[in-house]
Amino acid sequence: MNWKRDFKKGLKAGIPIGLGYIPVSFTFGFLAVSGGLPVWVAVVISLTNLTSAGQFAGTNLIFAGAGYFEVALTTFVINIRYMLMSLSLSQKLDKRQGLWNGW
Repeated sequence: MNWKRDFKKGLKAGIPIGLGYIPVSFTFGFLAVSGGLPVWVAVVISLTNLTSAGQFAGTNLIFAGAGYFEVALTTFVINIRYMLMSLSLSQKLDKRQGLWNGW
């Protein structure tokens, strides 16, 4: 297995989805900062959310004056779908392949 070749192949395959994330990321940053959040808060929100939907929903709740619990619960529910998708995907993976063998 040639990891450099595989990495380049994966990077090339990921370019279209990466390009799709750029406008969404800029839109979120613009919305968060124009709504009054400091830049560092927008960055922390981006680093702690798995989904753009979670970012936008959490930011809208913050702007509406919701409490920490409501924001955390809403973003958790939105992000939990990835855990469910991962559970489904794990059934398709080879059981002999360990976590680190994929790297």
